[in-house]
Amino acid sequence: MKMMNKMKDLWKDRRRFLKTSLAWPMVVMAAMVPLLSSSLCSAQQCTIDWTAQYDPRNSNQDRDETNGPVPIVDADDVIGYTADGNRVDEDDIAATPLALAIFAKRGWKNQLVHFSYNSCPMNGSEPKPTEHKASVEGAVTEFGYDTTVTQFFDCQVDSQWNAAVANAVVVIKSTGNGKKFYWLQAGPHELAYRALEQVKKEAPEKLQNVVLVSHSGVNNVSTHPIRGSLGGGCGHTLRDCLALDDSIGYFYTSLQGGNTNFGSKKANNWAAVAWMNTIDCDAWNFVEKRFRKAQEMYDKPGLDASDAGMAYTLATRDPDGNFVTMTKWVDGWCPEGTGRSEPTGSTTSPANR
Repeated sequence: MKMMNKMKDLWKDRRRFLKTSLAWPMVVMAAMVPLLSSSLCSAQQCTIDWTAQYDPRNSNQDRDETNGPVPIVDADDVIGYTADGNRVDEDDIAATPLALAIFAKRGWKNQLVHFSYNSCPMNGSEPKPTEHKASVEGAVTEFGYDTTVTQFFDCQVDSQWNAAVANAVVVIKSTGNGKKFYWLQAGPHELAYRALEQVKKEAPEKLQNVVLVSHSGVNNVSTHPIRGSLGGGCGHTLRDCLALDDSIGYFYTSLQGGNTNFGSKKANNWAAVAWMNTIDCDAWNFVEKRFRKAQEMYDKPGLDASDAGMAYTLATRDPDGNFVTMTKWVDGWCPEGTGRSEPTGSTTSPANR
């Protein structure tokens, strides 16, 4: 009997031990459930943390999030734009003229000092570089760019690669005393890498004035699966550029593509840009035609101007813009000397002009 009572006491002690031992892990797990759910929800974009820090210098971090607040481009700053236009997809055929339209609407034509395109070297010829060139030259005319202020370089059709690199070097060297160079990368960072590499040799103190703007993981890291199709001459990425010097700045904004933002190959929300065809403005009519040309070359629904989303984000400081918000921002604006004059009494706020 005593033996049985002793065994019962031992069993009670064991149960108390197990209950106590498991209590804290259960509490910890219960506390972690909301955090795990929140992380999962964030990964599915249930909620978006605009201040989340994406660090392309961290080799273990390839997250698609906006890198903090959208930078403010001051009146003394200058802007550059580089688009491949001849590799992977046809989005630049539509995105490039839209980006030029956005810069013009924002009043940045005189601050846009460098524009290089067809910047991913390739062998042979195909229609994409030629169509991209038509998009650029048409937008330059329609939106009234002064080519003595904004230097344009066709790296493929006109073989201006070396001239484009040299010009970017000059622009970077001109910065300082509060003047920054915001360089939008609508494609691989090869040209940017070559220019930054040269500046590092000649005037390394100027690198701190450069801010690279990117929106695609394809262009950020060399491990992205699409990069294998880029071939020679397009190997350097955002991460490679930043590795040249710790002072080089960057802004990464990923929410530009997809059906709810500035499109994709499969996007089909053409009603959102129908106004470009019906508005009494030759410049916007031209942009709509280039959208249709890109669609024709995709042979898919193909409403895609995701690269232009970077221009829109900088111009409006809205990191989650789309064709609908852009339409409201444009507010019927048309550049002077094309189709009709800019309307007076526009409801667009002065801050967004």
